[in-house]
Amino acid sequence: MLLPVCGAALIILSPGAPVNTWVLSSRAAVWVGLISYPLYLWHWPLLSLLRNFERAPSSLAIGAVVAGSFVLAEATRRLVEQPLSTMRLAPVAAGLAACMVATVVLVAATFASAPVEARALVNAACMTRYPYRAPSLWFCSLSRDADPTLLLLGDSHANQLYGGLVRALPAEAILSIGACLPTIGLVFPAPKSTASTCTNEHFAEQSGYLNSHVVGTPTLKRVVVSAMWPAFDAAGNEIDYWSGRVVSRFGPVDGTPLQSFVSALERQLGHFGSLPVTLVLDTPRRGVSVEVQRQRQAALRKAIVDLAARHPNMSLFDPMQVMCSPSWCRWNLLRDANHLSLQGSIAVVDAMVKQAP
Repeated sequence: MLLPVCGAALIILSPGAPVNTWVLSSRAAVWVGLISYPLYLWHWPLLSLLRNFERAPSSLAIGAVVAGSFVLAEATRRLVEQPLSTMRLAPVAAGLAACMVATVVLVAATFASAPVEARALVNAACMTRYPYRAPSLWFCSLSRDADPTLLLLGDSHANQLYGGLVRALPAEAILSIGACLPTIGLVFPAPKSTASTCTNEHFAEQSGYLNSHVVGTPTLKRVVVSAMWPAFDAAGNEIDYWSGRVVSRFGPVDGTPLQSFVSALERQLGHFGSLPVTLVLDTPRRGVSVEVQRQRQAALRKAIVDLAARHPNMSLFDPMQVMCSPSWCRWNLLRDANHLSLQGSIAVVDAMVKQAP
């Protein structure tokens, strides 16, 4: 069976075959061949960029990106390939290589000169004062070796604010510590073999350590609480942020998952006493439209507004008001799909500090 198929293919694609004479030698086919390499270079990063902004892009959006890839490929052929083909390539290649080396050196030097706090998960000042050994991910940074005056509590979506706080409040001793949601009493089950700071009994261990060794520090003047908050539907069920499907990631549940989550958050707030607390809502996430993100956040946001009404020392801050219009977000303020870059951290914190009572 295979031999007849291969034989037919050879006949069809032979030099004098109609496919070659009429189709592959047409002006359109020849043009595609001429731009094939720049088209290959352009289409993939553009499609990847599109998926950063929309997790499931429409056919129209994909078609527009592909069409744009053809335009850019033709521009690359005319403006780069053709001019280079008329020049002596050795000097050009040497110049391009020198530019690439200089760029790599410049990027490395910039990274090396950045403050350690901008990229490290822990620093010595913090780990010396709080020598907790988490089974996996752990954030522990102290802006100067002194008793903390401002506590930044939560997971990576809390730690992302550290760089901005250090720059905005240089007089404060800012402590960013922890790796999990600030929700006392919840359990996030996982297989027993999972060594994660935020699952099974490990979650209660880190929560207990923070509340016994950190939260009651007498020098604290303010607390900032932030996290990659879960999403809930109007009925109070936990849902996947990306798909909207109902999921179940924690327990115990008394009432609805939303009620249980807010009760656990309120238990944590109770440990702060009368300290001023700023609760920071979620930052936008690439791959979900702004409208859908606001829908995903609506139920928890309403519950947190009600929670703030019961705790006069608590205020809310919404990074979406800094980063997003009704239809678009400043994705350049993110360093990945959902974490702020240092520039984003500075922008969000500056707005938060201005709003603070």
